[in-house]
Amino acid sequence: MAARGRPRTFEKDAALETAMMTFWQRGFEETGVDDLVRAMGISTSSLYSTFGDKEALFLSALDLYQSTRGHYIEAVLEGAGSAREAFQSLFEIAAFELTRRDQPKGCMLALAMPTCSPDLEQLRSKLNRKRALSLGGFVK
Repeated sequence: MAARGRPRTFEKDAALETAMMTFWQRGFEETGVDDLVRAMGISTSSLYSTFGDKEALFLSALDLYQSTRGHYIEAVLEGAGSAREAFQSLFEIAAFELTRRDQPKGCMLALAMPTCSPDLEQLRSKLNRKRALSLGGFVK
């Protein structure tokens, strides 16, 4: 079956990286679809057909963050010989990573939605599960 519509004219991975940075800087609720399409350089229909709705795009961007820029936590915890070494390395690396000039400040997962409107409770629950999984690495 032939593909319908026009072929994609943008790089999906680059667009997702841009969405990640936009959400990270502004947060979920403060980032509108118009903000995203403007930053990503794509049309609204391309956003929806490629990534789904805003929530699906946000969750994909958060997954990208956790597998790339936010992955240092797992790497440090897995590579340390002792708890003391792990926390010492973690504090040193986190101080650098969370204050880099080439990205928004702080941890995207921690800053994502500390509070939100009641309409977004299901999304906040998903984020709380992701946070719990991330914190699980400290309890090994």
